[in-house]
Amino acid sequence: MAIGKHVDKTELVGRRCYWSISIYESDLTQLRLWKVFRVDVKTNSIFVMGDDGDYRAVGTK
Repeated sequence: MAIGKHVDKTELVGRRCYWSISIYESDLTQLRLWKVFRVDVKTNSIFVMGDDGDYRAVGTK
């Protein structure tokens, strides 16, 4: 596993600010995006992007 640049970027979604963090899996030839997380700057709540592109709170389905 490899983490995308320290913190990929800060995103403003609606009226909330998130840190976006990308995690990659690696093999001998390439890195592939594995998961993208958003962390709420104020509450530290963590969200993960699903296969459909929507974000869900970690620990929920």
